[in-house]
Amino acid sequence: MPVRPVDQPEGARKVHDLSEQDRDIIGAFVRFANARPFKSEAEVNTVFWSIPRDWAHRNWVQGVELVNINLDRETARRWLGQMMTQRDLKPIIDEINERFARGVAHAMPMLDATSHRIRHQDSLPNGVEGWMALGAMLIFNAGLRHRIERCHYKGNSNFGEVKCQNFVFSFPESRRPKLYCSDAHRRKQEVVRVGGYRQPKQRIRRKAAHRRETSPHRSERTPAPRGGEDGSRGSL
Repeated sequence: MPVRPVDQPEGARKVHDLSEQDRDIIGAFVRFANARPFKSEAEVNTVFWSIPRDWAHRNWVQGVELVNINLDRETARRWLGQMMTQRDLKPIIDEINERFARGVAHAMPMLDATSHRIRHQDSLPNGVEGWMALGAMLIFNAGLRHRIERCHYKGNSNFGEVKCQNFVFSFPESRRPKLYCSDAHRRKQEVVRVGGYRQPKQRIRRKAAHRRETSPHRSERTPAPRGGEDGSRGSL
């Protein structure tokens, strides 16, 4: 009998059973974790207003101080990091359920620590903590922890850019898993270091071909034509 992966407990919803709303909640959860420290309420709301849901267009800060919102952001990053690497998930699940017990989401869902299944589904967040808890819960419930990765951008010391620490999440039906948190980081990684700075690979190949063609050391000898002297293949 095959061993069931930790990420796919029996009874968990299949990926294709996730609704578009579930996917929106997961996406906003990851974007919230990847955001820079918030300096205004507008920056916080922009993260959640990015999903096309009428219920999402409201004030999610609700008078909470930004310092606490940023602490929630750090918690979201810690959850994603631990969900990627740890096998003992009970502490994270306990944190998620503690938030649900405080009513951070409608219907007060709970996540079972053994099966990783949701006891109540189709819930909506009441605030930022609700987004976090629901997003993490849906990833657990669908068995998608293995789809969490770190952005593959390694940074550029010439421009003072360090290795990216953002998270990347992709659904299994994607043809290829996402490797970068943004198109900008993907483009930057698709270059190589030449002469102390970075250039696109195609430009480097074109320059190398041009140097070969214009090099003064290039042999002037013309290759002999195939076959006879007149270029014919000759008789068989």
